[in-house]
This record gives sequence, structure tokens and C-alpha cells, in this order.
Amino acid sequence: MFKHRRVFLAKGFAGLFLLGGSCMHLEKKSAVIAKTGSLSYSFNDKPYVHPKMVWELMPWLSDTDQQMLSLSVSGWEGSNRYYEEIEKKTFNDGHEFVYYSCRRGEHLRFGYVYHGKSDTGIHVLETIENTSGSATFVSLFLCRLRIESKYEIEDGKLGTEEGREVLHLITTIPLGDRWDGDVTVNGNQLKIGRDEGRYGNSDNKGFEVSLSQ
Repeated sequence: MFKHRRVFLAKGFAGLFLLGGSCMHLEKKSAVIAKTGSLSYSFNDKPYVHPKMVWELMPWLSDTDQQMLSLSVSGWEGSNRYYEEIEKKTFNDGHEFVYYSCRRGEHLRFGYVYHGKSDTGIHVLETIENTSGSATFVSLFLCRLRIESKYEIEDGKLGTEEGREVLHLITTIPLGDRWDGDVTVNGNQLKIGRDEGRYGNSDNKGFEVSLSQ
């Protein structure tokens, strides 16, 4: 069972860096090659899945459907696309927030808190996106991470080489501006508690989602 209680200041994302706990930069390293039958990348340990990859799969708030559904995680360390450094903030309760600071203007910062994996292999991330305004958008990002074949053309033939790790979006659950509550993953049951932040509705007691599919 995974349970997380996040401390959030009313002033939004910026307040995270005023809280106690350590903050560190995670240096880039050489690309990691996936081992046969096992995953190299992780959401709660190095080498991390770059949070920008999660952001790229997030649907736009202005859209009604999901367009970007998957991307390869393997080899991001040597990619110019994911050049922003990964940083890590440890909350007072011991949970880790993995994020990056955007340098191209899409937003200010984006990252995730890992809540665990269901018995059916669905990872649950709490994403936090700080915009250039006062809003701090919080969502749940449900995904799978698995090894798939990498295709190459050699001697005029399409063949497969070593496996690569691919991140697949399942769905997202928007929680709102500066949402602050409990998230619990127990077996195949996902429980989202009520919003206890300053903008929370006291009549909303939270809800549960079955991840048995």
C-alpha cells in the first residue's frame, strides 16, 4: 500500500522550495541500456524517467481527448530534447518530488510524485505544473512502462535489436488548481481523498477508481 500526504502552501508551487528538506540536482549520465526482461528506468529511483517526458504526454487543458500516447524512455540522457536537468525535492514527510525547470516558456516547472503501482502494472504519478501565472495545476497521471522491441533497417531488411523502454499513457485525472489531499494505491484500488487545500470543496469527500483492467 502506498500513501502520500503532501504539504502545500497557499501561494502555490513556489512555496515548495520554502519547506524543509533537501533539494538536489541530478547530473546527466550515459544512456542506460535496458536489460532483457527488466526495466532500467524508474519513477522513484535513479535513473529516473525524465519528468519532461511525462509532461509531453499530458493532454492540453483546452483539449477533450488524448493525442500523445507513448514515447521511448531509453537513451534520454544523450538527447538534446531532454536537456533540462532533473532536480529532486524531498518533502518533510520523506516523499520525493522529481521535477525540471523549463527553459523554453511552456511553463515554469513540472514534475511528479510517485504513488506506486497497481497489481495490474499501472503506475500512479501525481503531476504538478507551475505556470507563469498564479495557477498550479495538479493531476494524476496513470501509465505503464514496459520493454518493447526496437526496429532497425539493416541490409535492406527490417529487423529488431535490443529492447527499449516505452512509456504509455493510460489516462489522466485532473485534480485542480493547488489541490492538496491524500492519494493511496492498494492492490488495484486507487483512492483520492478530498481536497484539503484553500480552494477545496468541503462537500467533496474524494473518490475511488478500480485499476483492475
